[in-house]
Amino acid sequence: MNIGAQHVGLEDGASATTHPLVRDSAEIMRLGEIISDYIRSAEKLPEIASLNRTKRIQVVSWAHEVIGKELTIPVATAKLYRRCYEKFGRNEDAICHLKLGELNMLLSASDELVAQVIDAKKADPKLGRAAVQKIILEYRLDHGGGVNAAVARSGD
Repeated sequence: MNIGAQHVGLEDGASATTHPLVRDSAEIMRLGEIISDYIRSAEKLPEIASLNRTKRIQVVSWAHEVIGKELTIPVATAKLYRRCYEKFGRNEDAICHLKLGELNMLLSASDELVAQVIDAKKADPKLGRAAVQKIILEYRLDHGGGVNAAVARSGD
């Protein structure tokens, strides 16, 4: 599998160097889509689909490693970009208004909470991470998520 230069936006003759952590949400979505497409393609292969659940999980883990090496990003980052794409890839407001850390905090959030955070960011684009964490905590306390649920996700 070669997902190198043409997929990560390198010009002909350019070399792939280690990508710093991407903070631009549109770029995160672009990379996340590439990663997600390759993982889904691998999962659909008959040789993979016929494996038991444990083996399929191992194959997906291996695929993340391969993709991470191709894109020169850590495996955990490849997984994060994929999860962000799968949750927010079709949410233009999230892509426009939220940063990677905020997307990460909202991965397990309801659509209502995501919309609330986006509205707050629209009202104050300079709203910081601590303020976003406070919105998430207050929402979860008001909606029965409890302190432990809110704190557990805000620490990601």
